[in-house]
Amino acid sequence: MHIINFKNIEIMKKYAVKTALLALATVGMLSINSCEKKENYSIEGFLNKKLYLVKIVDISENVDIVPERDKTLCWLKFNYDNTITGEYVNKIGGIYSMNSNLITIQIGCETLVYDSSGYEDKLIEALNNICTIRSNDSTLFLYYDNEMKYIQLKK
Repeated sequence: MHIINFKNIEIMKKYAVKTALLALATVGMLSINSCEKKENYSIEGFLNKKLYLVKIVDISENVDIVPERDKTLCWLKFNYDNTITGEYVNKIGGIYSMNSNLITIQIGCETLVYDSSGYEDKLIEALNNICTIRSNDSTLFLYYDNEMKYIQLKK
């Protein structure tokens, strides 16, 4: 003869309901996350297009440096042949190489007009220290210094 313990059955039912609710919540969260826009780690959509400098950001110091010049006068272009062209006060040129979301940039000025703001020097120094990229549809973020600083460029 088997004795049925109804208390254990009630506990098992509650456990089964909790498990089912947890599973539904997990599936719901996964479906919400899959609908969100994912960050892109590619430069493909930005190749051979003028990208205008929006700002240089230092997250650790909570500082945004915005160009002193008209944004249309401060741009970079990542070319298909792994060269970079651009302009701020001077013409800017260099090369880049990519591996996944890692990027190496070697850049300098091609002309020698003095920039009294010092902003161009900060931009060149930042570009030469870039190590990772992130992007969305219209904006490219180039990170350096353990991702505590970045340059923001926009199509």
